[in-house]
Amino acid sequence: MFRSHFLRAAVLSSLCAAAGCGGGGDNNHGPGADDTGEAEGSPQGDSATSDDAATDSAPDVSSVDGAFDSITPVGDSDLDSAADTAADAAPDQGSDVEETGAEVGSDAGACVPGAACDLGLACHSATVSCDPSTGMAICNDTGFLPNGTVCGTNQVCNDGACSLCINNTACVVAANPCHVGSIACGTGTAVCNDTGAHVVDGTSCGTDQVCHQGSCIACKSGASCQPPSNACHLGTSDCSAGILACTDTGTNAPNGTPCGTNEVCDGGICVYCNAGGSCTSSNPCHGAAWVCSTGTAVCTDTGPLPDGTVCGGSQVCSGGSCVACTSGTACTPTNPCHAGSTSCSSGMQTCNDTGTNLPNGTSCGGGDVCNNGTCSGITLAIDSNNNQSAYPDQLLPLSVVVRTTDASGNGVANVTVSFTAPAGGWLSNNATCTTGSTGRCAVNLRLARTLGAQTFHAAIAGGTPVSITATATAPASGTIFTIGNADHTLVSGNADIPGPATAAHFDYTPYLA
Repeated sequence: MFRSHFLRAAVLSSLCAAAGCGGGGDNNHGPGADDTGEAEGSPQGDSATSDDAATDSAPDVSSVDGAFDSITPVGDSDLDSAADTAADAAPDQGSDVEETGAEVGSDAGACVPGAACDLGLACHSATVSCDPSTGMAICNDTGFLPNGTVCGTNQVCNDGACSLCINNTACVVAANPCHVGSIACGTGTAVCNDTGAHVVDGTSCGTDQVCHQGSCIACKSGASCQPPSNACHLGTSDCSAGILACTDTGTNAPNGTPCGTNEVCDGGICVYCNAGGSCTSSNPCHGAAWVCSTGTAVCTDTGPLPDGTVCGGSQVCSGGSCVACTSGTACTPTNPCHAGSTSCSSGMQTCNDTGTNLPNGTSCGGGDVCNNGTCSGITLAIDSNNNQSAYPDQLLPLSVVVRTTDASGNGVANVTVSFTAPAGGWLSNNATCTTGSTGRCAVNLRLARTLGAQTFHAAIAGGTPVSITATATAPASGTIFTIGNADHTLVSGNADIPGPATAAHFDYTPYLA
């Protein structure tokens, strides 16, 4: 280009002028130069250039034997070297060329300002300027070529330097390693563009990750797995197809390996075994469960059952042993005035308080009786009609009234009072009465067939009996009165109550005597 042709011509012309070789024509750059310094062979055409100044200032080169006789036609690369060598050997005629640009011509009329030229810097642009004094074309550096400009095979410009960059080569897309990437050099540097195409399924895209249909999924090859074809064989995971596959190795899985619902492996075969299911222990107070770790169901003792578990008739478990215990029988709880019921829930017989009050007057210990669910002292006393008199074998005129009271003197209701009669005496109604809301109840008494004082007794449970006193008086001599039950007929089942009486007249005086 300009430098490789014009700069060589300028240097050689200067040397020839200095050596007095004008018109020599054998330098292979044109038909030669005449005695006035004309040079031919320039790309701009022939130009007339005065060499007088160069001739006057050139050093004596007569001592350089054959300096130009040896110049022979050479190629461009040889010219580059020769020109550079010659320029180095020549006197310094243009020390400011490096700063102002390379002189590329000697014919001022042929210089084209602004024409492109080549400084030999691959990624720089250059244009021609003309030296106003000599008319020589000067090649000036005008800056960097655009980034991405091709500057050689697989090379592009990047900020004024020629760097390696191979377009359309495959690359890994950082944002999606499972897409195909392609290098673009248009910016001067290699840029990996996502083409949108998927890489081959199974391509690794990270630790224990492979590509599947353009996406990166978790998949670890070489891990143990359970082959779907035989759950009782060992398998190895394989991700080469982009999805997890389990390859059957043909080796039996260990016996007891789960292979389905309530199933385990036994010798490479999946068999039924309800692991953890209950079974019956030889000890009725111990639990047991099936264990399948060997591939065969084994009933294994799991330890004591909860205390209170029924283990037989009237038997429960206590500390892992079967002991006798009866539930639901009456018992006395902590409150003796409440009803109690036995329980075996703790593994031993206990009395549970049902919360139901025992009848008032029920003995609760120490001479006390129950009163509305509370154990307290209840007093029984004759309320009225004590110390009556009547003929022998006759009812007392009035019913005898008794009363129960608490410590505060309040009447206690629903207390049963029992009565007893002396020998030969009678209780005209039932042998008991139950106190009412005021604590009172009454009974009719019949005297025995003896004269004098007779004592009846009244009592409540747990209490001290009280005495009821009556007197049988003798009738006047010759008195006739009716005696009940003269035929001695008794009421069935009760010897103390006379049966239907037969009226009779009886002189009681001789009998009394």
